[in-house]
Amino acid sequence: MLREAQRDLQDERAHQAANARERGAILDALPAAIALLDHAGRVHSTNQGWRRHGRPFAGCNARPGDDYLAACRASPDLPDTVAGGLGQRIHALLNGDGESASLEYAVGEKESAYHFRATLAPVLIDGEGGVVLMHADITEQRQLERERQRGQRLEALGQLTGGVAHDFNNLLTVICGNAEILQRGDIPSDETSRLLANLRTAGERATRLTRHLLAFARQQPLAPERLDLCRHLEGQRELLQQSVTEAVTLELCLADTPCITRVDPGQLDAAILNLAVNARDAMPGGGHLRIAVDHAAPRDPEIPPGSGPYVRLRVVDTGAGMPPEVRDRIFDPFFTTKPRAHGTGLGLSMVHGFVRQSGGDLSVRSEPGAGTAITLLLPRIPGVEAKAVAPVPGGEDACSGAHVLVVEDDPLVRDYVVTLLGGLGYSVSAAGDAAEALATLEASTPLPDLMFSDVVMPGGQDGHQLAAEVARRWPAVRVLLASGYLERDAGEPPPGQTPHFIPKPYRRATLAAKLAEILGTQ
Repeated sequence: MLREAQRDLQDERAHQAANARERGAILDALPAAIALLDHAGRVHSTNQGWRRHGRPFAGCNARPGDDYLAACRASPDLPDTVAGGLGQRIHALLNGDGESASLEYAVGEKESAYHFRATLAPVLIDGEGGVVLMHADITEQRQLERERQRGQRLEALGQLTGGVAHDFNNLLTVICGNAEILQRGDIPSDETSRLLANLRTAGERATRLTRHLLAFARQQPLAPERLDLCRHLEGQRELLQQSVTEAVTLELCLADTPCITRVDPGQLDAAILNLAVNARDAMPGGGHLRIAVDHAAPRDPEIPPGSGPYVRLRVVDTGAGMPPEVRDRIFDPFFTTKPRAHGTGLGLSMVHGFVRQSGGDLSVRSEPGAGTAITLLLPRIPGVEAKAVAPVPGGEDACSGAHVLVVEDDPLVRDYVVTLLGGLGYSVSAAGDAAEALATLEASTPLPDLMFSDVVMPGGQDGHQLAAEVARRWPAVRVLLASGYLERDAGEPPPGQTPHFIPKPYRRATLAAKLAEILGTQ
């Protein structure tokens, strides 16, 4: 009886040893670094991948009997957050509170870092709870992903460059060709009027193209205003219905409470119209277009972690939907599934840039045959709408005769502005940079009423810095700044200084009204 029990015990031990050898052989055959941790978090055993791994994964120096987390904390190149994350998961598994988990991390400097994926799962070791821990080297995988993303960026850049060149060459053909004809001076007056109109149209198209590109790059000049998105959209109902035609049923679902945000109203209208027209084109046989506005709940899955609060604008159509390869590229500039004559591919990239530049976010859900839903998240602003500023009485001629100092480094632009302001009845002087402008002001008696300056200028002093010095030395001189870039990307105004701003290119009437608004408040 005793011998039989001893034999059974020996057989069981032999069976366990065979299982251990088999398990060890299997683990050794795997390319990943694997360790078994006992109930106290000590290393019980490791595979060959752990012992022979040439790259510094978390706790790679730990050997059987070592405290694994102590080895992690002793790793000089391992971020504390990684050691902490591994510790939380290991303790949860040992306490029976967790399930299998994974964690990706990097070791080393950004460009030369090694990337790993740690996978943890509960396991029994000698009859007690333990953890099986596997570190997989995914460095090559991440490098391939970066190369693929780089290739996609280069493809998008090539597409962008080709599209810009094509569109601008068409516009330059119109501008240069008409200018050459006009220079001959031997054409009838009615023909002259037509050619001038073509020049102006080409210039306006170039302006729109440039602003679309700046919107994609999040650098377009914006004029944000506080507005109630619900009231604003209700005011656009008729225009939206006309844009999508009677074949599409338009439904506006607006929140009962104000949804206040701060955005550029014109760019917002352009974004909504772009989305509505795209939805219409996705439903050539008609369909249903739903535009909804509400407050996004903090825990809504559409809200990026740690951001908000937002108001939400969702555009949902019952169209054909999009496959993943199209959905993933719809915000690329010049990417379009429409024929060339029916779309430039800039509309959605403009929407994307406008939303991000406004401090918001956006997402797309679409499946073939299931329609498309595009959600815009815009920063929610507490309070009520700001009242519109009343126009200055008298229009563009209200302040004619006032003295304006023009500061512009581009001689062609400077000559144009001087001519334009002279035609409006202003007395004009000009400077090519900040230093010349300051010298002009020092020598002026009386001082100019207003300084109209570009933001980006050579010489080490930009428009904001010049405006700050003028405000300090000559506080009676009003300042208007102009730029083709977003104001914050062309130089930040000093604290307490908020000069008036107008985006380039500007029209005669727009500049005249802006000057009258500023000078009319003196």
